[in-house]
Amino acid sequence: MVSPLHRYKALLFDMNETFMFGGDRLGPGEDFHATYRAVGGTALSAEAVAHGVGAAVAGFLADYANPALVDDFPSLREMIARHSTPSRHEIQLLELVIARHEVGVVPQWAAQVLLTLARSHRLGVVSNLWAPSHHWQPELRRSRVASVLECQVFSSDQRSIKPSPRLLLQALGMLDLPPQEVLFIGDSLERDIAPAKALGMATCWVTACGGCADVADFCMPSIAALTAAPTPACG
Repeated sequence: MVSPLHRYKALLFDMNETFMFGGDRLGPGEDFHATYRAVGGTALSAEAVAHGVGAAVAGFLADYANPALVDDFPSLREMIARHSTPSRHEIQLLELVIARHEVGVVPQWAAQVLLTLARSHRLGVVSNLWAPSHHWQPELRRSRVASVLECQVFSSDQRSIKPSPRLLLQALGMLDLPPQEVLFIGDSLERDIAPAKALGMATCWVTACGGCADVADFCMPSIAALTAAPTPACG
């Protein structure tokens, strides 16, 4: 057990690479045209689909690294339209293609960790996404974790991305808790740990590096460590 969980009334999680894995399959080796056909596309060639997806991803990565855009981040549909010139219908199809490649899987072990923690703590998720968040709901429901995530805050539902404090403040407001009663758990020092710490939350960095950065209060190789020992009930 890496942290005294009884100190906290709620646990906020990042999602991708924290309890959902295998997403962001957006590299050049992916068969985007097969996905395009699977969602009903017929008009665009494989080259056109690859260009549309690749240009949108490159644009997102550039904007993601721009600190001036953390509270004015474009939507996926805006990004596709900015970097390619398909019709409105084709933009919608390319959005579906990217969404299908961005969504990952919640493995059974990770789902069980969240279900176990929900017996003693209020749970929530605060995560950066590119595609609209409704694309993640089937996987969250399939894995049964949707039912225990009392608070769900996703960047693609608005124009802010972590490390902006707006998403974290929204989650605190939904929980109606002060930051001192919340532990934030995530895999990114820049986008999870630092902004949560700045607001006064305790933080737990999920990292395989084996060392704990000065900014994080706790660290662990996997969220499985949260249930490695019996979790005390909230006080």
